Amino acid sequence: MTMAAKDVVIVSAVRTPI
Repeated sequence: MTMAAKDVVIVSAVRTPI
């Protein structure tokens, strides 16, 4: 997994709850 892909997953996970 690339760092960019990981960043996208993290951002999505953070924006999903709200």
